[in-house]
Amino acid sequence: MNKKDNNKELNMWKRLEPYKSSFILLFALTLGGIVGIYAPDIALKLQAIGKIFLNLLFMIIVPLVNVSVMSSIAGMTDLKKLGRIMGVIFAVSIVMALIPAAGIVGLATLFNPAQGVTIELAEKFNAGGGGMDFVSMVTTNDFVGLLSKSNILALIIMSVIAGIAIGQSGEQGKRVSNSLNDLNTIIMKIVSIIMKGAPVGLGCYFASTMASQDSQLLVTFARAIGLFFAATLLYYVFGSIFYSWIGGGVPAIRAFWRNAIEPSATALGTCSSLGTLASQHPRGQSDGD
Repeated sequence: MNKKDNNKELNMWKRLEPYKSSFILLFALTLGGIVGIYAPDIALKLQAIGKIFLNLLFMIIVPLVNVSVMSSIAGMTDLKKLGRIMGVIFAVSIVMALIPAAGIVGLATLFNPAQGVTIELAEKFNAGGGGMDFVSMVTTNDFVGLLSKSNILALIIMSVIAGIAIGQSGEQGKRVSNSLNDLNTIIMKIVSIIMKGAPVGLGCYFASTMASQDSQLLVTFARAIGLFFAATLLYYVFGSIFYSWIGGGVPAIRAFWRNAIEPSATALGTCSSLGTLASQHPRGQSDGD
């Protein structure tokens, strides 16, 4: 092998280096899935390890969201610009919810995934009233309630208000803002330490999840599950490309895919949006850089 070939190989490994942790995570999930399917007894014993990792992520969620939102908002003195950003976020969030909702309803109408499936209910099913307590979603009745991951939306709203207050508090606010930036750096370091255990933690959790599934139920709903996964994968790929392009064109698309694999694998392994947030936040910062 000549020097030119060696340089090509080195360049190839350098290009793959940013994806190293993501590939390891995907391998761990694959291995966990195989263990869960073919050795369910062993996989169920690994559940505790997976839950410990997931709980570590949940424990850092509240300070992560609180400090990162406050530090970001506190540094913005232009409230009109903040209002525009919040408006765009709100609009994009609605669109991102409506498109997949309408798409999956359309696909279900066209392909009828429940065709040939007969379900016999062993007991009567009482549907709930379908009401939504909007007040409890966006607020809590005391400060302690903000410390629960169950009230994450209320925490975000209060963090935005606190960030605005800090930004409007002059020199005192600047000192607090600098402290928040330092604290945010420390929290990011905590997240990075926790995520070092992601391959083992997610692999064990995914293995136990696969082992706990009823294989007969999966066969019964294979058509529906297949349609759902296909639609989700298509929307994930093309929707992400579209929204990244809106945000910054082709460079933004490249930045997104360079940093999206690890949070995506975490989402697949945990089935938890909150659990994914801890890995998604630092990757989002990398996208911005």
